[in-house]
Amino acid sequence: MMDSEAYIYLFYADTIRRFKILASRESYVRDQLVSDRFPYPVKVVELFPSSRSQQDEAQLHQMLSSHRIQGDWFEFDSPQVAIALIREYFRIREEMGQQLNSLSQNYNLTAKKLKKAEDKNLQLEQEIEQLQEERDRLFQYKITIQRDLTRFLSRMDSHEHNGNSIYAEQSLRSEAIRHIRHHLGCVTQGRRLQRGDTVIMIGFSLFEYREKFEQLKACLERCSLTSAEDESEAVDISAGVPVGIYFTTDKPIARLEVEVPNRYWSLPGMLPELFAEVKTLGFEARFCRLVHLKEEGDTGELGFIPCEKSDDLWQEILANVKPLGTQTLLRQQGTLLELSPDETRIGVTSRTLLKMIQDKIPNLEQALERSLGIRCCVRVELIGEGSSSGSASGVPHTDT
Repeated sequence: MMDSEAYIYLFYADTIRRFKILASRESYVRDQLVSDRFPYPVKVVELFPSSRSQQDEAQLHQMLSSHRIQGDWFEFDSPQVAIALIREYFRIREEMGQQLNSLSQNYNLTAKKLKKAEDKNLQLEQEIEQLQEERDRLFQYKITIQRDLTRFLSRMDSHEHNGNSIYAEQSLRSEAIRHIRHHLGCVTQGRRLQRGDTVIMIGFSLFEYREKFEQLKACLERCSLTSAEDESEAVDISAGVPVGIYFTTDKPIARLEVEVPNRYWSLPGMLPELFAEVKTLGFEARFCRLVHLKEEGDTGELGFIPCEKSDDLWQEILANVKPLGTQTLLRQQGTLLELSPDETRIGVTSRTLLKMIQDKIPNLEQALERSLGIRCCVRVELIGEGSSSGSASGVPHTDT
């Protein structure tokens, strides 16, 4: 609180040779004799204007406590010494006040700059988020264009070799799908597979669908869940691995044309035999992860990408790897090279990790089984520099 008209007075009592330091609003002048306020007559030695007289009085009493005799009475060698000490106090207080004002101004300026920087940072974060959304949108747009262009060029190439028009190809596609669904007995079957499912995708040429489908159906019947079961016995169809059919005409991004009924699915232990047979017959076959080809309008059209080309799948497998130390090392130095029921290949860039992982191969096989629902034999090999030096593999598992 500001005391604009107050003073710090230095009084001197000659009879007791003592000084009094007192804050007051009374108006006295230097050398004035005051005898009505104190027990002893005192003379005004000096007065100091003060904007905060009560605080200054208390701080002077504290600073000069070594000279205190009793209460607010002090003893100094001379009036000049007392005046010099009080003036020094006011000089120091003035300097500190200026420094505090400067610090306060700097603080306020810094706070404003910080607030401005925070606002700018928030704006940049929002712009980055918008750019990321725009990037994702453009990426999806790019994928759509590439898919449509590739599909168009592939069809044009097929038409040149087979003498068919685009309209004829579309009619042939519809005819092939109806034929396959009818002979598989899935004309009225609703959709079971969803985006994100792991599926065995088997592909063949649309223009050879009659011959190829008969071969595939025979193969599926030999390797299906019910191939070795009595018809009177119940079979756990949920244990099978889903199978889908696509046409190689639509490479490299193709659609899931037909969901094979679950009675034709294979048990994990039958997968090596199924893969070997369909590849011998000239079909394309591999593990794939289902994706949506078109998001706009939610058409529900499903396509697929090879599992080994999906980084999300590798991250999902890693999340199931135990112990955590092995998971961390594989996340830093490992990659999924190939996913196959015969032999799933994992590459590592460290020879030390290759040696250490030999005892952890069962852990990797369990992680694959938890992620895909399929038990695979795992082979770990060195990639990059010195990759010809060795590998580690597990013993294939068989279901009982």
